[in-house]
This record gives sequence, C-alpha cells and structure tokens, in this order.
Amino acid sequence: VNTDVAAAPAYSVTLLSETAADERAERVIRIRLQQASGDHVQDNVSGLRDLTLLVIDRYSGWQIRAPMREIKAGEYEARVSAPHAGRYDLHVSSVSRNISFIEGRLGQVPLRSAP
Repeated sequence: VNTDVAAAPAYSVTLLSETAADERAERVIRIRLQQASGDHVQDNVSGLRDLTLLVIDRYSGWQIRAPMREIKAGEYEARVSAPHAGRYDLHVSSVSRNISFIEGRLGQVPLRSAP
C-alpha cells in the first residue's frame, strides 16, 4: 500500500486594509493571498476569478458575500456595505484553490461608517 500522499497546498490570507470606498457607505476590504509551505510563505497567488469575501455579523446573523477582484499580483479587494458600524467576521473562499471559508478566516474586523 502506497501511503505517500501529497499534502494539499496551504494558503496564507492577510488583511491589508479596510477603508471607505465612497459616499454610499461602501467599505473596501483588501487582502493578500499567498501559498504557504510549512512555516514559510512563498509566492503570491494570482489570477483567481472565484475568490469570494464573506462578511458576517455574528450577533444578528446578517451576512453578505462579495466577489473579490485582483488589483495586483496576489492582492484582491471587495466592496461591501454593512447594515451598521460594528465588528464583523471576515472570511475568504476559492473553489478553484480548494480554500474554504474556515481556512480563509481573517478574524473580526471593525467596519466603520463611511463619511
């Protein structure tokens, strides 16, 4: 029996920024996606067309999904509008790279109201 199974690639997702998009109260969430090997982060992951941002208010159950678009190699952004200023759980997912929302957890992030 051959037990030599290749490990699935691991990914590192880093929140880069959360800023006001415009006067419509949209927020721009920007992340970096890199492939990781053991304790080392390697290359930026570029060219994903199915990267999705999930924003959840854990207290009310409100959630929204937004497509992320690549703005430069390995950096992606999405625009979202939350129902109120507060702390939201952020996650990213990609079917093509087999990244689940659990693996793409960014943590709780305060989303402010746009000016």
